[in-house]
Amino acid sequence: MTMSHLLPIALAAAVGLFSGLHAAIWGMYKDAVHEGFGVARFLRSVLIGAGAAVAIQAALEVSLAAPAGIVVLFGLAYAAERGIVEVWKTFVREEDQSKYFIPMQFSFRGQPVASRAARWLAGATYVTVVAIALSAIARLDSIAGPRPTLLSATLVGLTVGMVVAIGGCWKDAPKEGFDFLKFFRSPIMTVLYATLLS
Repeated sequence: MTMSHLLPIALAAAVGLFSGLHAAIWGMYKDAVHEGFGVARFLRSVLIGAGAAVAIQAALEVSLAAPAGIVVLFGLAYAAERGIVEVWKTFVREEDQSKYFIPMQFSFRGQPVASRAARWLAGATYVTVVAIALSAIARLDSIAGPRPTLLSATLVGLTVGMVVAIGGCWKDAPKEGFDFLKFFRSPIMTVLYATLLS
């Protein structure tokens, strides 16, 4: 590899490191007072963010010469890091759930699913649905051409926001009840940011 090939990868790693650092600091601020601070847990997000950004850059070759490309890569790395960590915590990790009011592990009607095989099957289904949604977004992007339209940006934001809202509702509503405004908060925010970024 030449220096011209290594520079975008190094820049992507730095962007991903900062996105993971943001997620780690937010998690520490939110959780450490209840669960204590864990160095491994803190570094997990930083390293996964950096690795995700490098993988995304290698796959998509985002133009990092302009600030817009760096902003897009930061957002993609952040989303990938959050997705990886949340899928692991929800479907794979084995942990006593009695300490949580809202189970962090995959649950049905507010009760954690004890069967590892059932959790892994649910996780595989979830990842498949998200992959289909991302594939639809990629197809929409290729149809839109080099300049995204307001409609395509809105659909991308709505798709991502609905994935987040449905997952949050599945986890929180059995214990907290369904909140119409809370449910649509993520789709509204993702549509807003998608249209601003486009």
